[in-house]
Amino acid sequence: MQTGIITSQFQNMSLSSSESKRKINAAAEARFGGNVDVICSRGHFSYVFSSNLYCEATKDLVTCIAFRQAASV
Repeated sequence: MQTGIITSQFQNMSLSSSESKRKINAAAEARFGGNVDVICSRGHFSYVFSSNLYCEATKDLVTCIAFRQAASV
């Protein structure tokens, strides 16, 4: 897990999944460069992905995961 993708923006997460997603995406792409995908939802969700750069955080009712998709081989 890469601390810092979401944890640096944790204090900026809000009850709005859409607003949280945009803030986390902007911060992650500025920090790590390139594309970083972000999914935020109020409530639970299930997912499968391949990545060596990812982080998940929950604040109040909003859960977000940020990740960079692994390159296809």
